[in-house]
Amino acid sequence: PPLEVQEEIVRILDQFVELDRELEQEIPARERQKFAMGSALFDRLNSYPRLSLRDAGTWFGGGTPSKSNDSFWKNGTIPWVSPKDMQGHSVTRTIDYITEEAVEESSTKLIPPGATALVTRSSILDKRLPIAFFPQTVTMNQDLKAVLPNEEVNGRYLFNALEQHREGILRLAHKKGGSAASLDTNRLMSFEIPLPPLEFQEEIAAKLDTFTEYIDNLKRERELRQKQYEYYRDRLLDFKLKE
Repeated sequence: PPLEVQEEIVRILDQFVELDRELEQEIPARERQKFAMGSALFDRLNSYPRLSLRDAGTWFGGGTPSKSNDSFWKNGTIPWVSPKDMQGHSVTRTIDYITEEAVEESSTKLIPPGATALVTRSSILDKRLPIAFFPQTVTMNQDLKAVLPNEEVNGRYLFNALEQHREGILRLAHKKGGSAASLDTNRLMSFEIPLPPLEFQEEIAAKLDTFTEYIDNLKRERELRQKQYEYYRDRLLDFKLKE
């Protein structure tokens, strides 16, 4: 197109690029703020009893329904979580969904809302430990473990405690060697978190969840802006060829 049209297209699209850059920088900055707040809060809990993860609640393993049985996967409505779904603070949607028949006829189990999951087998463990909260009933594959807290542990406190201590958990439980990186179950279960009274747990969870909600909103805004950029880019660069 003429130069002035090129310049206008660039001006419009660069606005989206600049906003995306700002959001890209702000998200990790807010994550660092949340971690700093968490460190300050958990440092105050040294005088309280310690609770091993083994005793924090009921633990669940996962399983994979047969991929060769289409009735397990076609038109499924039950979220089936795998490591690739563990990207954010919570799992609210999954790539795969399975049917009730798949749950009944496979090793996968229904996990109640309020559980927190950790990836226990994946190459990603060589870099970081994905942890996410399950706000709804889900199933998951065998590369994850999830814990539903008992009555003395607030669910959001447990999630935040695991997230805050993810590096310590990874250092303690990471297994060397093998075909894929994994966590040693016994060492994972032996990891301890502080256990203050429930009202303190709720207070800590509320403060950290404020950061989590803000970060998740930033991520949703960035996703929306990226989609807008792609839409306008395709529309603005869709020129009809002159005869």
